[in-house]
Amino acid sequence: VAIEFDLKGALIAAGGTMYYGVSIIVPRMKMKPAPLPKGGPNDTLVQDFEFEIFDDGTNPAIRIDCYNAQAAYLAA
Repeated sequence: VAIEFDLKGALIAAGGTMYYGVSIIVPRMKMKPAPLPKGGPNDTLVQDFEFEIFDDGTNPAIRIDCYNAQAAYLAA
């Protein structure tokens, strides 16, 4: 299984098209058997998951891409 989380906030510039945020990608992992869901606060359903993450030697095991309004870092 592969999984990707895309988290973004508000627009960087009013009327713009870019958001600040982060993308987290795990290209290879195996889900362990999930236990039965349990009740949480306010009648919500809570489920815990466990994963085994694999490294194939080519791609990073976990890739995190962050983006924001900063045009350059340590620019001269």
